Amino acid sequence: MRSPRPRRTAALSSTTPGGAGRRTSCPEALAAGSYDRRLREASCRRSVPQTGRVSPRLLTVLLVAAALTIPVAPALAHLADPRIVTVIDEIVPALPAEAIVQAQAGVATQLVASNPTVTVLEVLDSAGRPFLRLSSAGVFADLETADFFTTSNPNAVVPPGSGGGGPARWVQISAGSSWGWYDHRLHPELTRAPTDTTRSARLVEFEVPIRYGDDRFDVRGHVQFQPLLGAFQVAADPAPPGLTVQALPGKLPGVFLANPQRLPLTVLGRDGEPFLRFSDAGVEVNERSRTYVEDRQARGIPVEPPQPEPSYRLVDPGGTTYSWLDTRLRYPDDLPPEPALRAVTPTVLQQWAVPVRLAGGSAELTGAVSWVPAAAAADAAVGGPGAPDDAVAAGDAGPLIPVGIGLAALTVLVAAVVVRRRQCA
Repeated sequence: MRSPRPRRTAALSSTTPGGAGRRTSCPEALAAGSYDRRLREASCRRSVPQTGRVSPRLLTVLLVAAALTIPVAPALAHLADPRIVTVIDEIVPALPAEAIVQAQAGVATQLVASNPTVTVLEVLDSAGRPFLRLSSAGVFADLETADFFTTSNPNAVVPPGSGGGGPARWVQISAGSSWGWYDHRLHPELTRAPTDTTRSARLVEFEVPIRYGDDRFDVRGHVQFQPLLGAFQVAADPAPPGLTVQALPGKLPGVFLANPQRLPLTVLGRDGEPFLRFSDAGVEVNERSRTYVEDRQARGIPVEPPQPEPSYRLVDPGGTTYSWLDTRLRYPDDLPPEPALRAVTPTVLQQWAVPVRLAGGSAELTGAVSWVPAAAAADAAVGGPGAPDDAVAAGDAGPLIPVGIGLAALTVLVAAVVVRRRQCA
């Protein structure tokens, strides 16, 4: 078992998927939480709430920054305001228990489906044409549909010459049975916070058609405004010897990795595939890795679907650093358990890990996700009990993050990190 590590570099992180599970341990979360086991277990490690120490002064600065950046252009309103959340009310008629469809927050809200059955689940566009298929045989996309490409990134970008609307051209994009997509029917462009920001408000409703076997189903939900309660904070443990790692804040958190000694190093993606490698030549990425594809999609950059066979590209000749967005650092609920919500000090919710391969064998980049109540920030602002003199601040276990990291933090809306209470449907 990995021994405890005493200090972490901390960064505020974003709200993430679906409902608020009540957890005291990872197995209990998987059994009782509102976010289904098959969608949760890939990222769930130990999730035992415990009191954590963070930097409330840093929290105050970032929460203020979040408040200052909430007013945005209408076209990006659904990307930038963390108080606006998506709630699935019902699926009509009810799907079989094995098939799951849920909402997941991130850079923009996604729908996430899991279907380990042999019966195909299809996601339909507004004209009724399927553009995704999920089953135990894998995940397939129709590359002739524009909706596959628009739902592959938060900005609905379609690469030139793609999605031409010709005869169906189905291509396997994952060997698994789950997939997430940015369904823009969940993102009304003019959705804004109400004038009264002290109360919850139902803003708009949506409906997404799907098909399971020969039967049609409708995923129905609404977009909700929620007042601010606190923030998720993502922290990184000290890295293996010779490396430096820091967590990047945002609605979809990221990782900054430095390898100044140029150690032979491979970082694995969330499906266990090679994602990134450091060598004497510099930094190379596997452009067919699911983690690489998800990083590009979250940034709104057109990218080809993931594929099993690696294809490396040298992205930084002679380089020793790289940063990326990673779903493994995301907390899988909109809100923490009730004990954390009631707490006046930060609470550690779960651990995260990114496997790596070094010359000496396998290792992990690790850290934790914590909930920081708004009260902790308020105490820090007036020098209250939430501001210990020896609190661990971001960066005091390693060098400052290079300026290039700023782009990643901006892309994931570093200021959009505060969380809302979800109103029960």
